[in-house]
Amino acid sequence: MYQVGNFIFKLNFHDEFVIPENLSLFKTDSNSDCYHYDIYVKENIDITEDSFILSKNNIKICKKNNLEKRYVIIPGDVHPYGMSEEIDDNHSIIYIHKKYVPMMIYDTMFVSLLCLERKVQNFNQYILHSSYMMIHDQAILFTAPSGTGKSTSLRNFDKDEVCLIKTIGKPLPFRGGFTETLKTDR
Repeated sequence: MYQVGNFIFKLNFHDEFVIPENLSLFKTDSNSDCYHYDIYVKENIDITEDSFILSKNNIKICKKNNLEKRYVIIPGDVHPYGMSEEIDDNHSIIYIHKKYVPMMIYDTMFVSLLCLERKVQNFNQYILHSSYMMIHDQAILFTAPSGTGKSTSLRNFDKDEVCLIKTIGKPLPFRGGFTETLKTDR
């Protein structure tokens, strides 16, 4: 079993499968009731719906009776590499396209199919797609969509030369100060 925040889940594999190594960091000995994922490998995954609440080049989500079905796609590919379908409040079925099974060792490929951001919000917890930097023993998160330059920007920052620009007059949410803080009305 695994735990992310207060969300506890079990993975039931019905085919030979290797999960991402980093998932072991979330193993738990908890005996609590948990969410179940049944995971199968398929020859092909076709998108059978034509109405979506979200439709992008890498994900398509449809909803029926408050249950979601997600197709996850590598941009440029014709078929999804995986599909996750909620069966009820405690169970999802995941299908993984056979040709992508070797790629499931990569965290983002596999974990995207677990829809964790949807599950942890039931516990008033949230997953942020972010990068961070430490300044004066405080983490500063940079959240934004994938590919917008969060990690690249942070690699180029020198924390001794970084300055915080406050756009509103509210107090900062961390104890330590910056070498310099610029204030603006905008």
